[in-house]
Amino acid sequence: MSAKCTFFRNPTVFAVVVLIGVLFACGVKSTERGEPRKPQAATQGGVRDADRDALETETMAPTTEELQRLVEMYPESAHSHYLLGRRVRSDGQVEQAIGVLQRAIQLDPAYFEAYFELAWCYYDLRMRAQQLHVYEQLLKQGSGLPRDVRAMAHMYAGNVLTVLAINGDGAAGNTAIMHFEQSRLLNPSATGPLLGKGRALMALGRWDEAIRVFRSVVEEADGPIARASALEGIANAYWYGKNDKDTAERYLEAARSEVPQREWRIQPFLAPSELGRQDSGQ
Repeated sequence: MSAKCTFFRNPTVFAVVVLIGVLFACGVKSTERGEPRKPQAATQGGVRDADRDALETETMAPTTEELQRLVEMYPESAHSHYLLGRRVRSDGQVEQAIGVLQRAIQLDPAYFEAYFELAWCYYDLRMRAQQLHVYEQLLKQGSGLPRDVRAMAHMYAGNVLTVLAINGDGAAGNTAIMHFEQSRLLNPSATGPLLGKGRALMALGRWDEAIRVFRSVVEEADGPIARASALEGIANAYWYGKNDKDTAERYLEAARSEVPQREWRIQPFLAPSELGRQDSGQ
C-alpha cells in the first residue's frame, strides 16, 4: 500500500483534512484568534443570499457533519454557529437551526446575517410574532448596522406586520407603514418599501392612498417586475376598494404585459370583511 493511501485511511488525519477543506470552501481564513472569519456586509439589499457565494464554492459545499466539527473546533465563534444553523435549516431541521442561530447571536449580538437567517426559520414555521421580534432586536443595534441592512430589516418587519393587519390587526398596519417609510428613507431608490406601504394601506382599507403609492412606483420603477407588482396592487385596490372589476382587469392586463411569464391576479387574502370598503377620506 502506498504512503498516500495510508495517509487517507487514518481517520484522524482525514478528519483534519476535511475540516481544512471546509474552511477553504466557506471562504474563511484564520484570524489572530484562529477563528473563522465573518462574511462581509452585503450590498444592494442582498443580505440573505449574497454571502453564500463567498462561503460556499461550486465544487465543495460543507456537509452538516463537517460544520458540526467546525463548531466543536471553534465553540466561541458566532460565524461557525451561523454556518451550521444555515446548513441545518436547509436540511429541513428548522427547530434545531433556531437554537444554533440563537447561539450565534448570543456570541456576537451585531452579527446581522444570523438575525436574518433566524427570522427565516420563524417564517418557515409561520411564527409571525417571533419573526417580527427578531427584526426588532436587530434594529436595536441602531446606526452600528450598515444602512442597507437597517433598510431591509425595516422592510421585512413591515411585511410581517402587514400580514397581521390583513388578519384584522389595525395597529399592526399603521406600524407597518412606519417601517416601510423608514426603509425608504434609508434607501430612497428602492421601490420595495413603496410596494409594501401600498399593501399595508390596502390592509387598512385605505384604498385611494394605496392607489397613489402604487402609481408612484409605476412612474419611478426602473424594472418591469416592480412596475407589474404595482399594477397588480392597483388592480386589487380597484377590485376590493372600488368594486370596479373592469378597471381592475385592465390593470391586471397591463401587469401581464410587463412580465408575461408570471401570474398576476386578484389576491384572495385581501378579501376579509375587516378590510371594509372605505376610501382614504372616510
